[in-house]
Amino acid sequence: MTKDDLIGIFRTAKNNYRLAYVLIAQTSQDDVMSDFLHLYGNIDSKLKVIDGIEPLILDKNVLKIAVDQFHMTILRAIIKELFETVKIYCKGSGQNDLLHSQDWYQPWRIIRNCFSHDFHFRFKNYDKKLLPISWKGIEIREDMDGKQITIGHFSYEKIWVLVNEVEIFVKNKLA
Repeated sequence: MTKDDLIGIFRTAKNNYRLAYVLIAQTSQDDVMSDFLHLYGNIDSKLKVIDGIEPLILDKNVLKIAVDQFHMTILRAIIKELFETVKIYCKGSGQNDLLHSQDWYQPWRIIRNCFSHDFHFRFKNYDKKLLPISWKGIEIREDMDGKQITIGHFSYEKIWVLVNEVEIFVKNKLA
């Protein structure tokens, strides 16, 4: 993988996150869902290959749960996939020490572990020696061990700040 490949992966991940944010914002508006159903009703039936769209859109509780789960899926993807990709690139290019020296690395690594497994903090002895750690309003403490990670821990903004900071690192500090 080249540095340009890595930058392209960031661009794609950020665009996916942007698109998810648009969807989340739109689904909170009643008129947007009515407009969607109107447009969906006019689509050629050959293109309607997924059933259950109308019940999903019309039941606000079901839609809210689905949107929340979609958000967690997108968060999982952007946190996990970017972490793994940057880690692989740094290992392959001999820049692990530089990666590990970043103030966001350990919080990102621990958050990635939560998202990669069962959305719970599961600290190993190595992690416990580092705790508590914080980064730009994200705090991870030992008393969080075994607790579920929630949207409340990491807002859209905090995740966006983290992704942008890591992208700046990739563009400006990695060879």
